[in-house]
Amino acid sequence: MGEVVVYPLSEGYLSVLLQNGEAVDIGFTPLRGASLFSFTSARVVRKVENLGGFFVDTPWGEAFLPFSEASEGRKVGDTATVQVIREALEDKPPRVGEFFTLPLAGCEVTLNRRGVIFAQPCGGDVAKMLLQRAKEKNLRLKVFDCFLCLREVERLEETLKGIFENLPFKWFHIYTQLLRGGKRILSEDGALRPHLEVFEKVFRRKVEFKTLPFRELVKVFPPSGLESLVLSERILFDGGFLLVRETEGLIFIDVNGNLRPAELNRRAAGEIVRLFNLRRWGGLIAVDFVNFKTPAERESFKKWFKELLLKTPCKGLGFTNGGLYEILCPRRVRPLSEVLTERTPYCGRWKRDDFLLLEVLEKIADPKGETPRVKLHPLREGIRKLLEERFNLPLQVEFDCSIPPDRFEVEFG
Repeated sequence: MGEVVVYPLSEGYLSVLLQNGEAVDIGFTPLRGASLFSFTSARVVRKVENLGGFFVDTPWGEAFLPFSEASEGRKVGDTATVQVIREALEDKPPRVGEFFTLPLAGCEVTLNRRGVIFAQPCGGDVAKMLLQRAKEKNLRLKVFDCFLCLREVERLEETLKGIFENLPFKWFHIYTQLLRGGKRILSEDGALRPHLEVFEKVFRRKVEFKTLPFRELVKVFPPSGLESLVLSERILFDGGFLLVRETEGLIFIDVNGNLRPAELNRRAAGEIVRLFNLRRWGGLIAVDFVNFKTPAERESFKKWFKELLLKTPCKGLGFTNGGLYEILCPRRVRPLSEVLTERTPYCGRWKRDDFLLLEVLEKIADPKGETPRVKLHPLREGIRKLLEERFNLPLQVEFDCSIPPDRFEVEFG
């Protein structure tokens, strides 16, 4: 059974989809502002030719509607139903559009666009039916599971009706994870229940929701596990490892290992595709694969990797003259590294207080009658109050300059 573990942070909900105990998708839904795939009514307030779009008012504040995403003939003063197609990034307002996209079970469906991309092979009859439905309903489909996708397309109108009846409809990333295989929600926060009731009503799926004490939740998925999945610069895979450098303009990945080049590069490519769902990367990604022995091996890899990337929202651009393979991913949400860390004037990026707090609480979750003594760097004074609010038993908090700001120590006595 797929499980979605949800941890509330100060700015939103952090959710992890587990399949057979392994994290396969990590998402973050902001509490304030618009989240990706959300629907609402918006009023067009002004047209800006040099920016190529309209500014619109929504219940979540100002948003930008590009001309390419607006219905023909749209003008100032109109009211329209729009969907968030990019969250607020780089201090810019969110982008919205009138050509709706839904990440449903088995496929991604976009209205008022046309075409079918099969990321997974389909049987002849099912493929024909999907092609026919896409043509009849004017849909663009990206198919991951043929039978599930066909089911979703058949009841798409009912799903949209349910969404429009609940406008403004805030989309939680948890919804995507439930549609992609999650069957049960585990969280210590009961405030999620009303949102899941809306999900059940709209998508006609029954969700098991279980509240667990924090000490039990961390046994299902420990917050400390996020560091190796999301923040680590060295990612191990079978036969080698990746060195990852994230900057604001580029993500650079260096492939290393001792296997035959063709095999090493394929295993590395599979791990990179897995990281797309775990790190929510956007923008340009440059990969330094190990040099192939022959041009034929390189061409075979290019074709195979391009097909593999169909399972992601990203597009392979091919090899540069310098030998780097470039991948372009849409920037639709903040990468997880930005959600869990912040830039400081002291030591570059470090973990946000509320994320480091989860790791501390995980360590002291089961004190077994002893009083925990937590040692932090003095710059982490803000965590003391958060700890006292969350931990109802006696504890001591001390500050020590020898402890790195991103770390802590716990002793029991």
